[in-house]
Formats: sequence, C-alpha cells, structure tokens
Amino acid sequence: MARFGQHITRIRLSILFMLLSAVYLHGQDRELVSTTFRTLGWNYSATDLWYSSEAGQDAKIEMPQSFRSPEYAYVGDSMITFYRLRTLPDGGVVRDPVCYFEVNQQVKQWLFLFVANPDNGEVRVFGMDDSLSGFPYGSSRYFNLTDQTLGIVYGSQKFKLEPKTSETVSPEVDSDTNVQLQILAIRNDELQDIYNCQWPQDARVRYLIFIKESLLRRDRVEIKPIPEYRM
Repeated sequence: MARFGQHITRIRLSILFMLLSAVYLHGQDRELVSTTFRTLGWNYSATDLWYSSEAGQDAKIEMPQSFRSPEYAYVGDSMITFYRLRTLPDGGVVRDPVCYFEVNQQVKQWLFLFVANPDNGEVRVFGMDDSLSGFPYGSSRYFNLTDQTLGIVYGSQKFKLEPKTSETVSPEVDSDTNVQLQILAIRNDELQDIYNCQWPQDARVRYLIFIKESLLRRDRVEIKPIPEYRM
C-alpha cells in the first residue's frame, strides 16, 4: 500500500513538473515589446520615478511640465511599471510600484502624461501616440483632463471629447493665421460656451493642449499648451 502511495506521488510530481515546464517555455516564447517614450508632468514634478530600461537596469526618468522629456528606450513586457526605489535597513533595494501603463507594439513613440491626484497623491499615467505620423506639425492635440464631456470647435472642425481622452485635429487653413477655438459644455442643462479664443495656426508647430477646470472662474476651463517646434 505504501509503495502504491509512493508511485502516485511520483506521478503527481511528474505532472507538476511538466506543467511548470510548459508555463516556463510559454513565458520564454512570448514576444517582447520594443518602443520609445517621452514624459510630461501635469502639475506633478517627480525626481524619484524609475523604470526598467531595455538593458534591464533601473533608469530614472525626468518629469518636465512645460516641454517633453528626453527620449527613453524600453524593451520588455507590454506592461511598463514606473516605481520608486526604497533602500532597506540591510542595504537591499525594493522597487515600490507607483503606476502602470500597457503599451502595444504598433506604437513606436509614446508620450506619457503623469497626473497626481491632489487629494491622495495617487499618480496616474496616460499614454498617447506621439509619432509624427499620428501627430504631425501643424496639428493640435486636445487632452480633456476634466470629468465631463466637452465639445470642441476648432476652425471648421467640431468634435466631442470625453473625459480623460485626447483628439488630434489639423484645420485646413493657411499657416500663420488665427483659428477660432471654442470649448462647450452642458451647464444647467444647457450648452454653454466655457472657453473662446483665437488660436495661432503654424505649420512648423504641433500643439499639445491640456484642458482643465478653472481655479479662478467657476464653470469655466483653462488650457495649458505645450508647443513642439520643427527643428
């Protein structure tokens, strides 16, 4: 009876070994993502965020707020983890995750926008295709940082912008001209104009325009443009 039990145990261990081997081989065969990214902070400036670079080493990232960071290379799983390094009393180092973003192989140049919740300090990262093919010079990309759906009128183009989403537009107008920019929202069950200005159109510049709730004027929004000029 004891020999029978030992035989069953050996069979179970053999099956477990085969399953673990299959999982390991599957992991070895998975396709790694290779991409690049730049970073930008929205009212958030961090000097202690890291990620695992293409060489598998800890690499620190910059967090500018008025221009894009230098370009970083990444090769690894589709889920990029941004973390802080914490040194233990015994000298060991622990990586404490802060936020994550899942990339895909189709996008080769990402822009990651880092936003901190002022109430609890939680950091979120939003990613967008920053390649020239999807965001050429002469166009503007609007990013809705509010919690409400907005209507955007940019020249002759009109589109809806859901919360925490972006849209890229290129008006069919001559360069070095002004384009009417109007932002609309539902206020008290009515569609109201909450922002209006003349926006410069320049074929040598691409504008990243962040829209947020105004801290000075109730029921209005403010914008923060981040220009990038053709070199």
